[in-house]
Amino acid sequence: MMTFIDKYIMPGAVKVGNNRHLLAIRDALIGMIAITMIGSFAVLFNNLGQVIKPYGRMMEAIFGPAWNTLGGDIWFGTFAFMTVFAVFGISYKLARSYGDDGFEAMLVSAACFFLLLPQIGNVTLTIVDKDVTGGAWGFVSVNYFNATALFTGIVVALIATEIFVRLSRVKYLVIKLPDGVPPAVARSFAKLVPGMATIFIAGVFGLLFRKVTDGQVLNDWLSKVIVSPLQSAVDSLPFAILLVFLVHLLWMIGLH
Repeated sequence: MMTFIDKYIMPGAVKVGNNRHLLAIRDALIGMIAITMIGSFAVLFNNLGQVIKPYGRMMEAIFGPAWNTLGGDIWFGTFAFMTVFAVFGISYKLARSYGDDGFEAMLVSAACFFLLLPQIGNVTLTIVDKDVTGGAWGFVSVNYFNATALFTGIVVALIATEIFVRLSRVKYLVIKLPDGVPPAVARSFAKLVPGMATIFIAGVFGLLFRKVTDGQVLNDWLSKVIVSPLQSAVDSLPFAILLVFLVHLLWMIGLH
């Protein structure tokens, strides 16, 4: 059995374990552990007041009716922007794996992620005792920034970084300044054209994608086609068994 695993499974497992994209995702999410931990505690303490009524009454008696405001603020500063943190972290780690300093890459990836979001949200206003609903520019749902959009953020971060790094290696796109220019300025101008080109490509893709999908943005389409079916499948017994099997299989061959 061990001979079979060593000969046929381990080589592929080693390749998967050393894949730079998976490592970038892993390292970025691990680096966010302080954010996820404090956000989790904030949500836990706030929700305890709803589950354990005496605890909620005690906190309200000590700190007042708005005792859970702090927890809500911490949630908003952590979980509400989980995908944004992931985009920055994954892009930085992936660019670093290619020998890039990662700073310009993570900014460009973030710009690509933001420009693929919807710019108009539905807003309901009460005018003369009548509710009027319509589109308003600049109102973006928090669901496009929190963990709901995490899959989209991972995809965009990986692809945008790959494009940026590859364009940065094309010597005809690199702007070289004289030796007397400060290194920080020289590095920024060296990545100027690749960064602009990456953002332009993402913008064109987003425009064409909305045309093809009848106005759907990338996150909504991915949620509808991939994420939602997977979430529904998780509730089934075969999928639950498959998950447990994969967890133990990966642990057995050294992929934690």
